[in-house]
Amino acid sequence: MNALESMIFYPSWRKCQFRKAEFHPEGCVWLFFESQRFLASKVKDFIEGSRVCFLSDSAGPEWLASRLENFDRIVFVAETTWSYDLNYNEVSNFLALLKVIQKIRCTEFDIVTVRSITCSAFRAVTHPHDGVFVGLGQTFAQEVDFSVRVLVLEHISEKVIYWILHGTFPSRYPIIVLDDCFLIPTLKRNAACSHTISCRESSCFRNGGTYLIIGGRGGLGGMLAKYLARQYKVNLILIGRSPKDQKQLDNLVKNGAASVTYEQTDVSDFERVKAIFKRYPRINGIVHSALVLKDSLICNMSDENLQSVLSPKLCGTLNLLRILKNMNCSQLDFVLFFSSVQSYIANPGQANYTAACVSKDALANVLRELYMVNSKIINWSFWGDIGVVASDYYRKRMSKLGIESIREKEGLEIIEWLLSTKLKQVTVIKASDNALKRLNIGG
Repeated sequence: MNALESMIFYPSWRKCQFRKAEFHPEGCVWLFFESQRFLASKVKDFIEGSRVCFLSDSAGPEWLASRLENFDRIVFVAETTWSYDLNYNEVSNFLALLKVIQKIRCTEFDIVTVRSITCSAFRAVTHPHDGVFVGLGQTFAQEVDFSVRVLVLEHISEKVIYWILHGTFPSRYPIIVLDDCFLIPTLKRNAACSHTISCRESSCFRNGGTYLIIGGRGGLGGMLAKYLARQYKVNLILIGRSPKDQKQLDNLVKNGAASVTYEQTDVSDFERVKAIFKRYPRINGIVHSALVLKDSLICNMSDENLQSVLSPKLCGTLNLLRILKNMNCSQLDFVLFFSSVQSYIANPGQANYTAACVSKDALANVLRELYMVNSKIINWSFWGDIGVVASDYYRKRMSKLGIESIREKEGLEIIEWLLSTKLKQVTVIKASDNALKRLNIGG
């Protein structure tokens, strides 16, 4: 194994058998969104003896606390219907619920969704919006001192509901619950030994091709734009929120780009993004590299904070799916999503970013499995010289944790390699064995 291959990890799921625990239905309350009463009716016959409550815009913190404070166990369930729009009201209601639960300090809190994240146990994600609740829940589990379990079902059945009520599951990680077992996620090396980096013979990038990079002004998107200009003399379409930097565009042309166009656009604005794609109908590759970081503990997080972080990754990706569904993709070789290892490790203080990454990863699965577009995901770890955390503060902080910075040459080679394989998703992290063990990676 060479140095690059030692940085690459693959999603894996460990099979576990159910273990029964004591359950008291009278101490349990089930929560559903008001808009999902159909879901409550779907499971009500399986939860006899437990209380049912509905979340709505009118259910303020005081109302929620008064309904929940006498229960030891709270089970939230969502099965959000597919839409190209994110229901921010329900996301806001869920955030308010987490804050209330943290104050009343219940003994157990379960977050239950259906096919909301990518897993080998089922082919396609069907409720990717609920990845937001999974991501928030993963982080919430690390910010509180009581049991928080994040459970993702293959489907709702009497047997599965029974095990949600009576089974014991680890906290912190999203657990896949099937009829006869449950699966715990991890990241492992060498899960695809036939796809070693040394085997790459050709590039997926076309000489003189056209590539659209969302978040292409700086960070990883800007790094990739410069590489494509120099290496493949491509036509570049860069999308970003910041004003145009003509010097940067001129430098890309000097580096070899056949042409460079910059579109100042918020990718959460569907009509503006749609207009861009109309102007450039023949695109060979798309890279989604946009992000916003606004770290905050859940107890201090505002609705505006959460929305601003979800907007580029989740809403931007929803708009991309909506456009590609109605577009002739015969020239499109790939859509590459830059995500984060946060999808797995969910550091405290980054619940908003974790939620954005988990849901973005889920939408990449929808694009591949349901829309038949070749989508790839790289969950990056720490970049110390490029991007929003490229500072001495973060470099020193990561060094103390045993995490090294990914270098530009390493990242570019991994991008080239992944695009040339049939692999769908990898995580890239440089870290000591102790750091990997602490993060539950490589086991």
